[in-house]
This record gives sequence, C-alpha cells and structure tokens, in this order.
Amino acid sequence: MGFRTNGILAAIILPAILVTVLYTGQWLMIYFDGQFRRIVSISEWRTSFSQPIWIRDAIVAPLTEEIAFRCCCASLLSDCLAPTMTIIVSPLFFALSHFHHVVDDTRQGVTLSLSIIMRAFQFTYTYLFGAYATYLFLSTGHALAPIVTHSMCNSLGLPLFKEIGTFPNRWQRVLLWALYASGMCGFMALLNPLTRSELYQHW
Repeated sequence: MGFRTNGILAAIILPAILVTVLYTGQWLMIYFDGQFRRIVSISEWRTSFSQPIWIRDAIVAPLTEEIAFRCCCASLLSDCLAPTMTIIVSPLFFALSHFHHVVDDTRQGVTLSLSIIMRAFQFTYTYLFGAYATYLFLSTGHALAPIVTHSMCNSLGLPLFKEIGTFPNRWQRVLLWALYASGMCGFMALLNPLTRSELYQHW
C-alpha cells in the first residue's frame, strides 16, 4: 500500500520541495503580510496542535484521504489500467467525495444553486490535486509523498491571486506575479527529476 521504511526521507523532503517551489509567490505574500514569523514560531505550532480544525486539515484528512484514494483506490485501478489512465480516473472518486458538503451548505442557509457552484469549483481543484497526488504515488511508490503534499497544500490553501491587487505598491504586485509564475515554472522543471522512482528506494 505504499508504506515502507526505505525512501522515507526522500518521500518527505522531495515532495515538500516541490510544494515549496510551487508556492513561491504565496511565501512572498505571507512575508509581505508580516505573517512569516508565525510559521517559524514554536508557540504558534503548539497552538496549532491544540486546534481540532488544524489537526483535521493538516493531519487527519491528508492521512485518511490518501490511504483511501491513493493507497487503496489508485492501487486497485493501477492493476487494471495504464498509469496515465489511473491518474485520470482515480481522482474522480476523490473529487466527487466532496459533494456531500452541499448538504451542510444548505443547512447553513446557502442556496442549493450557489452550493452546487461552490462545490463544482471545489471539484475542479480537488480533481487536479488528486491527479497530482496519484502521479506522486505511482511515481514514487511511497504513500508519504502524497500525504506530505496534501498536508502542505491544505495548510497553504489555494493561490491568492485576487489578493495581489490589494497591495498598494506596484513593485510588490509585479514581484508577486513574477514569483507565482516562476514558482509554477520551477515546479514543472523539477517535477520529473524529483519524482524518479530510484530516488525513493534508499534514503
């Protein structure tokens, strides 16, 4: 199912590097907002570990969802589908599983039509993430790779493109767009080199 001791450091470090590069623009935005020190604050980490919502999003959800949808679902599909088809088909189950939130939305007063639009958008980005997580799982053969990635992405959230326009200085806006773009390019450039299966066999 993808859990093994060999390659454990690579499965933690290399996928984390990919996420860090992809979110280059987000890191700069966090710095501009004066929030970067919270990330490296021990007291903030202690507080996070006492918050049920943070534990759910950063630990429980990544662990349980990756076991269910990558270790189980993707593994079973890979026995009867080619790797590319597994990457395409497997995330459908992961993305569709989020539509149950429609019930919660309507209970909280959100109209059904708006809730469906919101969850359709969520379906889109969870499908894309699921495809990437499946690719990671199949490429590395290690469950920790998508688990670490899932945890980091849940913590960082979606790219905050719409927030760029709120920064008053033009140089900040230009730099943020540039780093978001360079982060995406860097991610694509490093994707294949850092997900080669041989890297996850030893350390």
